[in-house]
Amino acid sequence: MIRLVTLEPEHLESLNADKRTQFILPGDCAYTLMKDDRPIAAGGIYRIANAHMSDLIRRATVERGHDPRKFVLFAFGGAGPVHASRYTEDLGIKQVVIPLTASVHGATGLISSDVLYEYGRSDHLIAPFDLKRLQQNFFILIAQARLDLESRGFKAADIEIVRSLDMRYRYQVHELTLSMPPGTNELQEKDLEKLYDDFHELYEKSYGQGSGYREAGMEVMTFRLTARGRLKKPNIARQSLDGKDSARAVKSRRPVYFEEYRDLIDTTIYDFEKMKAGNEFAGPAIIETPVTTIVVNPKDHAFMDEFRNVRIDVGT
Repeated sequence: MIRLVTLEPEHLESLNADKRTQFILPGDCAYTLMKDDRPIAAGGIYRIANAHMSDLIRRATVERGHDPRKFVLFAFGGAGPVHASRYTEDLGIKQVVIPLTASVHGATGLISSDVLYEYGRSDHLIAPFDLKRLQQNFFILIAQARLDLESRGFKAADIEIVRSLDMRYRYQVHELTLSMPPGTNELQEKDLEKLYDDFHELYEKSYGQGSGYREAGMEVMTFRLTARGRLKKPNIARQSLDGKDSARAVKSRRPVYFEEYRDLIDTTIYDFEKMKAGNEFAGPAIIETPVTTIVVNPKDHAFMDEFRNVRIDVGT
């Protein structure tokens, strides 16, 4: 990316000479092997990397029956925003969102995700189910879940319990998981009646109308319980829109290679820290943040929303 001048070369001064050499080596190798101009050679490497990312998204969407053109691409990671608007154009995706937390977004999710425990207990019951036996099985699982979460420092008010049952028609092999009323309140006969109806309805939704067979009877195979310890979530404040003018965020200008021109083009460099919600501008442009670099291609349009996410409309 140094050969394309997408990244600011001065930002690499903290690296030692060996590391800097390793960083720019791919462009040099391409120059040696292809006997081509270095920016064009590096652009080829960049294009191949983007094509590979595009193929991976096709596998996760088109090959599973989803049309990527109906989605917005959420691009995070340290290098993701450098590539995102290029391969989204290839996929027909119209908007890219780069979050405020880009390079640490995965870690942010990890430390703010609820703690989840899942439990299971086998016990074979045949309908009509023995209510006391149902209660006893869930009581054992609930006691273990509370013990585990309280040992992690969670208070009773921060613990959420969800009970469920793996059920099937008698002598059948297809099992379905049915949720019970949330919480830990004792189950009532009316809850069981609803459970029988819910199972029949879900079975026919899953395997086709008329596939249910109430006369066969129903049976429980496994008791399940999910216990959630709720953690406090980050509070990202919504900001008021400050206007479209982004001139105060302009940091500098430098030549950057864009494949539309197959040449280095004088490009505006924006300082993310000086951008305000509501600011917008057209490409070509580069947004430099403390954690990543965002490329706005010549046909694209960038906008900062109320949560300081950068939204790029592709090919507008």
